[in-house]
Amino acid sequence: MMWCKQSLWWWVLSGVLLGMALVLPLMWVLGIVGGGVFIWRSFEDRSRLAPLGGWLAWAIKYAFANCHMLTTYPIEWLSVKVTTTAQILLIGFSWLTLSLWLGVGGLLAVIGIRVYQKQFQMLPRYWAVVILPLVWVVSEIFGSFFFSLMMLGPGGDVNTTYGVGYSGYILAEHAWLLQMARVAGVYGLSALFFVLAFIVWILKNKPKAAVGVLLLLFVTGFVGQPTPPTIEGDSYVVRIIDTQFDRVLLMTDEGKEEIHQKLSAGVAVALEDDPDYLVLPEGANFLKHEYPLSRGAQQFWSNYPNSKTILIDSGATEYRGQPVVEAAVLDPRDRSISIVDKRYLVPQGEFIPYFYSTLFSWFGSASFMSYVDNRIRLEVGPRTNQSTLPEASPGILLCFEVVAPTGVRTVLREKPQVPFVAHPISHQWFHEPVMWWHETDVMLKVQAMWNGIYITSSGNYVAGKTYAPNGAIVPMDTVVFGDGWVVKEVKIPR
Repeated sequence: MMWCKQSLWWWVLSGVLLGMALVLPLMWVLGIVGGGVFIWRSFEDRSRLAPLGGWLAWAIKYAFANCHMLTTYPIEWLSVKVTTTAQILLIGFSWLTLSLWLGVGGLLAVIGIRVYQKQFQMLPRYWAVVILPLVWVVSEIFGSFFFSLMMLGPGGDVNTTYGVGYSGYILAEHAWLLQMARVAGVYGLSALFFVLAFIVWILKNKPKAAVGVLLLLFVTGFVGQPTPPTIEGDSYVVRIIDTQFDRVLLMTDEGKEEIHQKLSAGVAVALEDDPDYLVLPEGANFLKHEYPLSRGAQQFWSNYPNSKTILIDSGATEYRGQPVVEAAVLDPRDRSISIVDKRYLVPQGEFIPYFYSTLFSWFGSASFMSYVDNRIRLEVGPRTNQSTLPEASPGILLCFEVVAPTGVRTVLREKPQVPFVAHPISHQWFHEPVMWWHETDVMLKVQAMWNGIYITSSGNYVAGKTYAPNGAIVPMDTVVFGDGWVVKEVKIPR
Protein backbone atom coordinates (compact mmCIF):
# COMPACT_ATOMS: atom_id res chain seq x y z
CA MET A 1 0.00 0.00 0.00
CA MET A 2 2.86 2.37 0.82
CA TRP A 3 4.40 1.71 -2.62
CA CYS A 4 1.10 2.61 -4.28
CA LYS A 5 1.02 5.92 -2.45
CA GLN A 6 4.66 6.86 -2.96
CA SER A 7 5.66 5.43 -6.34
CA LEU A 8 2.70 4.18 -8.37
CA TRP A 9 1.57 7.59 -9.53
CA TRP A 10 5.06 8.54 -10.64
CA TRP A 11 5.10 5.50 -12.93
CA VAL A 12 1.65 6.45 -14.22
CA LEU A 13 2.82 10.02 -14.86
CA SER A 14 5.83 8.73 -16.77
CA GLY A 15 3.62 6.57 -19.00
CA VAL A 16 1.13 9.36 -19.65
CA LEU A 17 3.86 11.84 -20.64
CA LEU A 18 5.55 9.30 -22.91
CA GLY A 19 2.25 8.34 -24.53
CA MET A 20 1.02 11.89 -25.07
CA ALA A 21 4.32 12.80 -26.72
CA LEU A 22 3.87 10.02 -29.27
CA VAL A 23 0.41 11.05 -30.48
CA LEU A 24 0.32 14.84 -29.90
CA PRO A 25 3.11 16.49 -31.93
CA LEU A 26 3.37 19.72 -29.93
CA MET A 27 3.68 17.76 -26.68
CA TRP A 28 6.77 15.87 -27.81
CA VAL A 29 9.18 17.53 -25.39
CA LEU A 30 7.08 16.27 -22.46
CA GLY A 31 8.06 12.78 -23.54
CA ILE A 32 11.62 13.56 -22.49
CA VAL A 33 10.27 14.58 -19.08
CA GLY A 34 8.39 11.28 -18.94
CA GLY A 35 11.60 9.44 -19.77
CA GLY A 36 13.41 11.35 -17.03
CA VAL A 37 10.73 10.39 -14.50
CA PHE A 38 11.08 6.75 -15.59
CA ILE A 39 14.86 6.82 -15.09
CA TRP A 40 14.47 8.57 -11.72
CA ARG A 41 12.06 5.97 -10.39
CA SER A 42 14.19 3.13 -11.79
CA PHE A 43 17.17 4.38 -9.77
CA GLU A 44 15.31 5.52 -6.65
CA ASP A 45 12.44 3.04 -6.23
CA ARG A 46 13.93 0.28 -4.04
CA SER A 47 10.73 -1.73 -3.89
CA ARG A 48 10.50 -5.19 -5.42
CA LEU A 49 7.44 -3.86 -7.22
CA ALA A 50 9.47 -1.29 -9.16
CA PRO A 51 9.75 -3.49 -12.29
CA LEU A 52 5.95 -3.73 -12.30
CA GLY A 53 5.90 0.06 -12.21
CA GLY A 54 8.05 0.08 -15.33
CA TRP A 55 5.66 -2.37 -16.96
CA LEU A 56 2.73 -0.13 -16.08
CA ALA A 57 4.46 3.00 -17.42
CA TRP A 58 5.26 1.42 -20.75
CA ALA A 59 1.83 -0.21 -21.00
CA ILE A 60 0.32 3.27 -20.70
CA LYS A 61 2.80 4.57 -23.29
CA TYR A 62 1.78 1.85 -25.74
CA ALA A 63 -1.91 2.35 -24.97
CA PHE A 64 -1.58 5.93 -26.23
CA ALA A 65 0.49 4.85 -29.23
CA ASN A 66 -2.12 2.28 -30.24
CA CYS A 67 -5.26 4.26 -29.48
CA HIS A 68 -6.06 4.12 -33.20
CA MET A 69 -7.52 0.69 -32.41
CA LEU A 70 -10.40 2.45 -30.67
CA THR A 71 -11.38 4.14 -33.94
CA THR A 72 -12.37 0.78 -35.41
CA TYR A 73 -15.67 1.29 -33.56
CA PRO A 74 -18.24 0.84 -34.96
CA ILE A 75 -17.09 -2.31 -36.78
CA GLU A 76 -18.52 -2.14 -40.29
CA TRP A 77 -16.43 -4.67 -42.17
CA LEU A 78 -18.06 -7.86 -40.86
CA SER A 79 -21.11 -9.18 -42.66
CA VAL A 80 -22.72 -10.29 -39.38
CA LYS A 81 -24.33 -7.99 -36.84
CA VAL A 82 -22.34 -7.49 -33.65
CA THR A 83 -23.95 -5.73 -30.69
CA THR A 84 -22.55 -2.43 -29.49
CA THR A 85 -21.58 -3.96 -26.15
CA ALA A 86 -19.76 -6.84 -27.81
CA GLN A 87 -17.89 -4.47 -30.12
CA ILE A 88 -16.75 -2.26 -27.25
CA LEU A 89 -15.63 -5.28 -25.22
CA LEU A 90 -13.76 -6.86 -28.13
CA ILE A 91 -12.00 -3.65 -29.16
CA GLY A 92 -11.27 -2.56 -25.59
CA PHE A 93 -9.91 -5.94 -24.53
CA SER A 94 -7.70 -6.21 -27.61
CA TRP A 95 -6.35 -2.68 -27.09
CA LEU A 96 -5.70 -3.21 -23.38
CA THR A 97 -3.95 -6.56 -23.74
CA LEU A 98 -1.86 -5.38 -26.71
CA SER A 99 -0.59 -2.53 -24.52
CA LEU A 100 0.24 -4.93 -21.71
CA TRP A 101 2.20 -7.29 -23.97
CA LEU A 102 4.29 -4.46 -25.41
CA GLY A 103 4.69 -2.91 -21.95
CA VAL A 104 6.65 -5.93 -20.72
CA GLY A 105 9.68 -4.18 -22.18
CA GLY A 106 9.36 -1.55 -19.43
CA LEU A 107 9.80 -4.25 -16.82
CA LEU A 108 13.05 -5.29 -18.47
CA ALA A 109 14.21 -1.66 -18.70
CA VAL A 110 13.84 -1.17 -14.94
CA ILE A 111 15.65 -4.43 -14.20
CA GLY A 112 18.45 -3.45 -16.58
CA ILE A 113 18.89 -0.02 -14.99
CA ARG A 114 18.93 -1.53 -11.49
CA VAL A 115 21.49 -4.17 -12.51
CA TYR A 116 23.69 -1.39 -13.88
CA GLN A 117 23.24 0.55 -10.64
CA LYS A 118 24.34 -2.41 -8.51
CA GLN A 119 27.04 -3.98 -10.67
CA PHE A 120 28.61 -0.97 -12.39
CA GLN A 121 28.20 1.83 -9.85
CA MET A 122 31.98 2.23 -9.60
CA LEU A 123 32.23 3.24 -13.25
CA PRO A 124 32.37 6.95 -14.16
CA ARG A 125 28.88 8.37 -14.73
CA TYR A 126 29.48 8.91 -18.44
CA TRP A 127 29.42 5.13 -18.90
CA ALA A 128 25.72 5.31 -18.18
CA VAL A 129 25.11 7.11 -21.48
CA VAL A 130 26.98 4.32 -23.26
CA ILE A 131 25.47 1.24 -21.62
CA LEU A 132 21.98 2.30 -20.58
CA PRO A 133 20.79 3.55 -24.01
CA LEU A 134 21.49 0.02 -25.27
CA VAL A 135 19.49 -1.39 -22.37
CA TRP A 136 16.63 0.95 -23.28
CA VAL A 137 16.62 -0.02 -26.97
CA VAL A 138 16.90 -3.73 -26.22
CA SER A 139 13.97 -3.40 -23.80
CA GLU A 140 11.78 -1.87 -26.51
CA ILE A 141 12.77 -4.67 -28.88
CA PHE A 142 12.01 -7.24 -26.17
CA GLY A 143 8.53 -5.76 -25.80
CA SER A 144 7.98 -6.35 -29.52
CA PHE A 145 9.27 -9.91 -29.13
CA PHE A 146 6.92 -10.66 -26.23
CA PHE A 147 4.05 -9.10 -28.17
CA SER A 148 4.71 -11.48 -31.08
CA LEU A 149 4.62 -14.46 -28.71
CA MET A 150 1.16 -13.48 -27.51
CA MET A 151 0.03 -12.79 -31.09
CA LEU A 152 1.02 -16.16 -32.52
CA GLY A 153 -1.59 -17.36 -34.97
CA PRO A 154 -2.24 -18.47 -38.54
CA GLY A 155 -0.69 -15.25 -39.85
CA GLY A 156 1.84 -14.44 -37.13
CA ASP A 157 5.16 -15.87 -36.00
CA VAL A 158 7.82 -15.00 -33.41
CA ASN A 159 9.54 -11.75 -34.40
CA THR A 160 10.49 -8.26 -33.23
CA THR A 161 8.49 -6.51 -35.93
CA TYR A 162 5.92 -4.36 -34.11
CA GLY A 163 7.64 -1.06 -33.36
CA VAL A 164 4.67 1.27 -32.86
CA GLY A 165 5.29 3.34 -29.73
CA TYR A 166 9.09 3.22 -29.69
CA SER A 167 10.35 6.28 -27.84
CA GLY A 168 12.63 7.31 -30.69
CA TYR A 169 9.64 8.42 -32.72
CA ILE A 170 9.09 11.20 -30.18
CA LEU A 171 12.27 12.93 -31.38
CA ALA A 172 11.08 12.91 -35.00
CA GLU A 173 9.30 16.20 -34.24
CA HIS A 174 12.69 17.93 -33.88
CA ALA A 175 14.35 18.57 -37.24
CA TRP A 176 17.90 18.39 -35.88
CA LEU A 177 17.40 15.39 -33.63
CA LEU A 178 15.63 13.59 -36.48
CA GLN A 179 18.98 13.44 -38.29
CA MET A 180 19.95 10.62 -35.92
CA ALA A 181 17.56 8.46 -37.96
CA ARG A 182 20.23 8.36 -40.68
CA VAL A 183 22.45 6.32 -38.34
CA ALA A 184 20.18 3.52 -37.15
CA GLY A 185 16.59 4.50 -37.82
CA VAL A 186 14.27 4.56 -34.84
CA TYR A 187 16.76 2.47 -32.84
CA GLY A 188 19.27 5.33 -33.00
CA LEU A 189 16.56 7.82 -32.11
CA SER A 190 15.50 5.73 -29.10
CA ALA A 191 19.09 5.64 -27.85
CA LEU A 192 19.32 9.43 -28.24
CA PHE A 193 15.98 9.81 -26.48
CA PHE A 194 17.36 7.97 -23.45
CA VAL A 195 20.44 10.22 -23.38
CA LEU A 196 18.27 13.35 -23.35
CA ALA A 197 15.99 11.90 -20.66
CA PHE A 198 19.09 10.94 -18.65
CA ILE A 199 20.33 14.55 -18.83
CA VAL A 200 16.97 15.79 -17.52
CA TRP A 201 17.22 13.29 -14.65
CA ILE A 202 20.76 14.44 -13.80
CA LEU A 203 19.45 18.02 -13.63
CA LYS A 204 16.59 17.08 -11.29
CA ASN A 205 18.17 19.09 -8.48
CA LYS A 206 18.69 22.06 -10.79
CA PRO A 207 15.14 22.68 -12.02
CA LYS A 208 15.99 25.95 -13.78
CA ALA A 209 18.70 24.24 -15.82
CA ALA A 210 16.39 21.33 -16.64
CA VAL A 211 13.63 23.67 -17.80
CA GLY A 212 16.18 25.63 -19.82
CA VAL A 213 17.31 22.49 -21.64
CA LEU A 214 13.72 21.49 -22.39
CA LEU A 215 12.80 24.97 -23.63
CA LEU A 216 15.89 25.05 -25.83
CA LEU A 217 14.93 21.70 -27.35
CA PHE A 218 11.34 22.81 -27.89
CA VAL A 219 12.21 26.13 -29.53
CA THR A 220 14.97 24.77 -31.77
CA GLY A 221 12.56 22.09 -32.93
CA PHE A 222 10.88 24.72 -35.10
CA VAL A 223 14.15 25.71 -36.76
CA GLY A 224 15.42 24.09 -39.94
CA GLN A 225 12.42 21.91 -40.68
CA PRO A 226 13.17 19.86 -43.83
CA THR A 227 11.77 21.17 -47.10
CA PRO A 228 10.97 19.07 -50.18
CA PRO A 229 14.09 18.64 -52.32
CA THR A 230 14.28 20.51 -55.61
CA ILE A 231 14.18 18.04 -58.47
CA GLU A 232 16.67 18.83 -61.22
CA GLY A 233 17.17 16.74 -64.34
CA ASP A 234 15.34 13.53 -65.17
CA SER A 235 12.61 12.27 -62.90
CA TYR A 236 10.04 9.51 -62.61
CA VAL A 237 6.41 10.52 -62.87
CA VAL A 238 4.48 8.57 -60.24
CA ARG A 239 0.71 8.67 -60.02
CA ILE A 240 -1.43 7.26 -57.25
CA ILE A 241 -5.15 6.81 -56.75
CA ASP A 242 -6.60 7.49 -53.30
CA THR A 243 -10.02 5.93 -52.77
CA GLN A 244 -12.92 6.23 -50.35
CA PHE A 245 -15.82 4.09 -51.49
CA ASP A 246 -18.88 3.43 -49.34
CA ARG A 247 -18.04 0.58 -46.93
CA VAL A 248 -21.52 -0.91 -47.45
CA LEU A 249 -20.59 -1.76 -51.04
CA LEU A 250 -18.05 -4.29 -49.79
CA MET A 251 -20.77 -6.45 -48.27
CA THR A 252 -22.15 -7.72 -51.59
CA ASP A 253 -20.78 -8.96 -54.90
CA GLU A 254 -22.81 -6.28 -56.68
CA GLY A 255 -21.24 -3.61 -54.48
CA LYS A 256 -17.74 -4.90 -55.16
CA GLU A 257 -18.41 -4.79 -58.89
CA GLU A 258 -19.65 -1.21 -58.55
CA ILE A 259 -16.41 -0.30 -56.78
CA HIS A 260 -14.43 -1.98 -59.54
CA GLN A 261 -16.24 0.03 -62.22
CA LYS A 262 -15.57 3.29 -60.39
CA LEU A 263 -11.92 2.40 -59.83
CA SER A 264 -11.55 1.45 -63.50
CA ALA A 265 -12.67 4.96 -64.43
CA GLY A 266 -9.97 6.37 -62.16
CA VAL A 267 -7.32 4.08 -63.64
CA ALA A 268 -8.26 5.19 -67.16
CA VAL A 269 -7.69 8.83 -66.19
CA ALA A 270 -4.49 8.06 -64.29
CA LEU A 271 -2.97 6.28 -67.30
CA GLU A 272 -3.39 9.31 -69.52
CA ASP A 273 -0.03 10.91 -70.42
CA ASP A 274 1.70 7.58 -69.68
CA PRO A 275 3.16 8.15 -66.20
CA ASP A 276 6.08 5.90 -65.32
CA TYR A 277 4.23 4.31 -62.38
CA LEU A 278 0.69 3.96 -61.08
CA VAL A 279 0.27 2.81 -57.47
CA LEU A 280 -3.15 1.68 -56.22
CA PRO A 281 -4.15 1.33 -52.52
CA GLU A 282 -3.92 -2.00 -50.74
CA GLY A 283 -6.91 -4.15 -51.52
CA ALA A 284 -7.84 -2.14 -54.62
CA ASN A 285 -8.18 -5.49 -56.38
CA PHE A 286 -8.22 -3.82 -59.78
CA LEU A 287 -6.86 -7.00 -61.42
CA LYS A 288 -9.36 -9.19 -59.50
CA HIS A 289 -6.92 -11.29 -57.53
CA GLU A 290 -9.54 -13.92 -56.68
CA TYR A 291 -9.09 -15.16 -60.25
CA PRO A 292 -5.84 -16.15 -62.03
CA LEU A 293 -3.91 -12.90 -62.47
CA SER A 294 -3.16 -13.75 -66.08
CA ARG A 295 -6.84 -13.06 -66.71
CA GLY A 296 -6.69 -9.59 -65.14
CA ALA A 297 -3.42 -8.79 -66.90
CA GLN A 298 -4.82 -9.87 -70.26
CA GLN A 299 -7.84 -7.63 -69.74
CA PHE A 300 -5.57 -4.72 -68.81
CA TRP A 301 -3.40 -5.08 -71.93
CA SER A 302 -6.54 -5.44 -74.02
CA ASN A 303 -7.88 -2.14 -72.67
CA TYR A 304 -4.51 -0.33 -72.72
CA PRO A 305 -2.41 -1.97 -75.45
CA ASN A 306 0.00 0.96 -75.72
CA SER A 307 0.44 1.68 -72.02
CA LYS A 308 4.01 2.26 -70.84
CA THR A 309 3.08 2.51 -67.17
CA ILE A 310 4.21 0.05 -64.50
CA LEU A 311 1.10 -0.77 -62.45
CA ILE A 312 1.14 -1.85 -58.78
CA ASP A 313 -2.07 -3.48 -57.54
CA SER A 314 -2.89 -5.70 -54.56
CA GLY A 315 -5.65 -7.91 -53.21
CA ALA A 316 -6.53 -10.99 -51.20
CA THR A 317 -6.37 -14.38 -52.89
CA GLU A 318 -5.56 -18.03 -52.29
CA TYR A 319 -2.17 -19.43 -53.24
CA ARG A 320 -1.59 -23.17 -52.94
CA GLY A 321 -4.33 -23.42 -50.37
CA GLN A 322 -3.11 -20.43 -48.34
CA PRO A 323 -5.24 -17.27 -48.01
CA VAL A 324 -2.77 -14.45 -48.64
CA VAL A 325 -2.53 -10.77 -49.57
CA GLU A 326 -0.45 -10.31 -52.69
CA ALA A 327 0.90 -7.35 -54.63
CA ALA A 328 1.17 -7.57 -58.40
CA VAL A 329 3.50 -5.58 -60.65
CA LEU A 330 2.57 -5.27 -64.33
CA ASP A 331 5.62 -4.44 -66.44
CA PRO A 332 4.78 -3.00 -69.89
CA ARG A 333 8.22 -3.72 -71.34
CA ASP A 334 7.56 -7.45 -71.69
CA ARG A 335 3.96 -7.54 -70.46
CA SER A 336 5.01 -9.66 -67.51
CA ILE A 337 3.32 -9.88 -64.14
CA SER A 338 5.31 -10.38 -60.92
CA ILE A 339 3.90 -11.15 -57.49
CA VAL A 340 5.04 -10.72 -53.89
CA ASP A 341 3.12 -11.73 -50.77
CA LYS A 342 2.50 -9.54 -47.75
CA ARG A 343 5.05 -10.45 -45.09
CA TYR A 344 3.46 -8.84 -42.01
CA LEU A 345 -0.20 -9.33 -41.13
CA VAL A 346 -2.17 -7.37 -38.54
CA PRO A 347 -3.35 -9.39 -35.50
CA GLN A 348 -7.12 -9.14 -34.96
CA GLY A 349 -7.57 -7.51 -38.38
CA GLU A 350 -6.08 -10.05 -40.79
CA PHE A 351 -5.86 -13.08 -38.53
CA ILE A 352 -7.00 -14.01 -35.03
CA PRO A 353 -4.16 -15.01 -32.65
CA TYR A 354 -4.57 -18.39 -30.97
CA PHE A 355 -4.67 -16.79 -27.51
CA TYR A 356 -7.66 -14.61 -28.36
CA SER A 357 -9.62 -17.17 -30.37
CA THR A 358 -9.29 -19.66 -27.50
CA LEU A 359 -10.18 -17.10 -24.84
CA PHE A 360 -13.22 -15.74 -26.69
CA SER A 361 -14.43 -19.28 -27.39
CA TRP A 362 -14.32 -20.02 -23.66
CA PHE A 363 -16.08 -16.89 -22.50
CA GLY A 364 -18.07 -15.85 -25.55
CA SER A 365 -19.89 -17.32 -28.48
CA ALA A 366 -18.01 -20.24 -30.00
CA SER A 367 -20.08 -20.01 -33.18
CA PHE A 368 -19.32 -16.30 -33.57
CA MET A 369 -15.60 -16.82 -33.02
CA SER A 370 -15.66 -19.67 -35.52
CA TYR A 371 -17.19 -17.30 -38.07
CA VAL A 372 -14.68 -14.54 -37.33
CA ASP A 373 -11.76 -16.98 -37.38
CA ASN A 374 -12.81 -18.23 -40.81
CA ARG A 375 -13.52 -14.71 -42.07
CA ILE A 376 -10.24 -13.23 -40.78
CA ARG A 377 -7.67 -15.91 -41.46
CA LEU A 378 -4.95 -14.63 -43.74
CA GLU A 379 -1.49 -16.16 -43.74
CA VAL A 380 1.97 -15.04 -44.80
CA GLY A 381 2.59 -16.53 -48.23
CA PRO A 382 5.87 -18.00 -49.50
CA ARG A 383 6.53 -15.29 -52.13
CA THR A 384 7.71 -12.46 -49.88
CA ASN A 385 11.20 -12.07 -51.37
CA GLN A 386 11.26 -9.05 -53.69
CA SER A 387 14.44 -9.94 -55.56
CA THR A 388 12.20 -11.55 -58.19
CA LEU A 389 10.53 -8.25 -59.11
CA PRO A 390 11.39 -6.60 -62.46
CA GLU A 391 14.44 -4.35 -62.58
CA ALA A 392 12.32 -1.21 -63.01
CA SER A 393 9.87 -2.15 -60.26
CA PRO A 394 9.76 -0.12 -57.05
CA GLY A 395 10.15 -1.84 -53.73
CA ILE A 396 6.79 -2.67 -52.17
CA LEU A 397 5.84 -2.07 -48.54
CA LEU A 398 2.25 -3.15 -48.00
CA CYS A 399 -0.15 -1.77 -45.41
CA PHE A 400 1.04 -1.86 -41.78
CA GLU A 401 4.42 -3.30 -42.80
CA VAL A 402 5.70 0.14 -41.84
CA VAL A 403 5.30 -0.86 -38.17
CA ALA A 404 8.51 -2.86 -38.60
CA PRO A 405 11.45 -0.49 -37.97
CA THR A 406 13.40 -2.49 -40.56
CA GLY A 407 10.52 -2.80 -43.04
CA VAL A 408 12.04 -0.73 -45.85
CA ARG A 409 15.53 -1.96 -45.04
CA THR A 410 14.40 -5.56 -45.55
CA VAL A 411 12.94 -4.66 -48.95
CA LEU A 412 16.17 -2.94 -50.01
CA ARG A 413 18.26 -5.85 -48.79
CA GLU A 414 16.35 -8.09 -51.19
CA LYS A 415 16.22 -5.55 -54.04
CA PRO A 416 18.97 -2.95 -53.52
CA GLN A 417 18.33 -0.93 -56.69
CA VAL A 418 14.82 0.53 -56.69
CA PRO A 419 13.54 3.89 -57.99
CA PHE A 420 11.42 4.33 -54.85
CA VAL A 421 9.34 2.29 -52.41
CA ALA A 422 5.61 2.02 -53.10
CA HIS A 423 3.45 1.82 -49.99
CA PRO A 424 -0.15 0.73 -50.75
CA ILE A 425 -2.27 1.21 -47.62
CA SER A 426 -5.87 0.91 -46.49
CA HIS A 427 -7.45 2.36 -43.35
CA GLN A 428 -10.92 1.14 -44.18
CA TRP A 429 -11.31 -0.46 -40.74
CA PHE A 430 -10.90 2.89 -39.00
CA HIS A 431 -12.97 6.04 -38.57
CA GLU A 432 -10.76 9.13 -38.90
CA PRO A 433 -7.72 7.82 -36.96
CA VAL A 434 -6.01 11.22 -36.93
CA MET A 435 -3.37 10.26 -34.37
CA TRP A 436 -2.50 7.12 -36.33
CA TRP A 437 -2.04 9.17 -39.49
CA HIS A 438 0.49 11.28 -37.61
CA GLU A 439 2.31 8.21 -36.29
CA THR A 440 2.39 6.70 -39.78
CA ASP A 441 3.90 9.91 -41.16
CA VAL A 442 6.61 9.79 -38.50
CA MET A 443 7.46 6.13 -39.10
CA LEU A 444 7.68 6.63 -42.87
CA LYS A 445 9.84 9.74 -42.51
CA VAL A 446 12.27 7.86 -40.28
CA GLN A 447 12.47 4.92 -42.68
CA ALA A 448 12.93 7.19 -45.71
CA MET A 449 15.84 8.94 -43.96
CA TRP A 450 17.52 5.78 -42.66
CA ASN A 451 17.46 4.14 -46.08
CA GLY A 452 17.96 7.22 -48.25
CA ILE A 453 14.95 6.41 -50.41
CA TYR A 454 11.70 8.06 -51.49
CA ILE A 455 8.52 6.37 -50.24
CA THR A 456 5.19 7.01 -51.97
CA SER A 457 1.94 5.80 -50.43
CA SER A 458 -1.45 5.33 -52.04
CA GLY A 459 -4.38 5.17 -49.65
CA ASN A 460 -7.84 3.81 -49.18
CA TYR A 461 -9.63 5.98 -46.58
CA VAL A 462 -6.35 7.86 -46.06
CA ALA A 463 -4.42 10.38 -48.14
CA GLY A 464 -1.42 9.08 -50.04
CA LYS A 465 1.84 11.00 -49.55
CA THR A 466 5.47 11.03 -50.63
CA TYR A 467 8.30 11.01 -48.07
CA ALA A 468 11.74 12.29 -49.10
CA PRO A 469 15.11 11.01 -47.83
CA ASN A 470 15.69 14.32 -46.01
CA GLY A 471 12.58 13.81 -43.83
CA ALA A 472 10.27 16.15 -45.77
CA ILE A 473 6.79 15.27 -46.96
CA VAL A 474 6.60 16.16 -50.66
CA PRO A 475 3.36 17.82 -51.83
CA MET A 476 1.50 15.84 -54.48
CA ASP A 477 -0.36 17.51 -57.35
CA THR A 478 -4.02 16.63 -57.74
CA VAL A 479 -4.75 15.52 -61.31
CA VAL A 480 -8.51 14.97 -61.10
CA PHE A 481 -11.28 14.06 -58.65
CA GLY A 482 -13.74 11.28 -59.45
CA ASP A 483 -16.56 9.32 -57.84
CA GLY A 484 -14.91 8.01 -54.67
CA TRP A 485 -11.37 8.45 -56.01
CA VAL A 486 -8.72 11.08 -56.67
CA VAL A 487 -5.65 10.85 -58.90
CA LYS A 488 -2.46 12.51 -57.64
CA GLU A 489 0.98 12.92 -59.15
CA VAL A 490 4.51 13.43 -57.87
CA LYS A 491 7.94 13.53 -59.48
CA ILE A 492 10.80 11.53 -57.99
CA PRO A 493 14.42 12.05 -59.14
CA ARG A 494 15.98 9.26 -61.15
